[in-house]
Amino acid sequence: SGFVLYPQIEFLIKQNEFRKHFYTFIKKRMRRLFPAFFMSTSLSLCIILLFASISQFHAISKQSFASLFLMGNIEAPRLIGNYFTPQPNPFLHYWSLSSEWQLYILTPFILYLFFRYIRTSQKSIAFLLFISFNLYLFLNLRNSYNYYSSLGRAWQFSLGIFVGQNNYIFT
Repeated sequence: SGFVLYPQIEFLIKQNEFRKHFYTFIKKRMRRLFPAFFMSTSLSLCIILLFASISQFHAISKQSFASLFLMGNIEAPRLIGNYFTPQPNPFLHYWSLSSEWQLYILTPFILYLFFRYIRTSQKSIAFLLFISFNLYLFLNLRNSYNYYSSLGRAWQFSLGIFVGQNNYIFT
């Protein structure tokens, strides 16, 4: 995602149209992803309502509600714990969508600040990658929430940005 997102953001910032087009970018992503998201969530909740016990429905509906507000990665560790715990919940897998959306919203603003105040270069993007990877390592040693965390996934996004930025060098 960072690889795909970086050239778009770089172009918009250089054209001084970041704010206008950032909102357009978010709207396009919402139009593309949310219809399937809402359809699968609604259908799953209906099936669960028919076939699950009340206690299962309560836990599953909490996760689906958190996922609707793109906070599924925050609620998942509280409700399920370890990702590999065998507790059936069709909304557990929405944590990655939540994490991705959080990075879609946060990363463009970080890049905007880099472009405006640091003058983005290979070194500054490499520094961002270094910081995000070390943050990942630090958080990973601290708790298991890091598996779901958008901060824990930021280094992968940063790596995509680094490769996306350096892609222009190789072409």
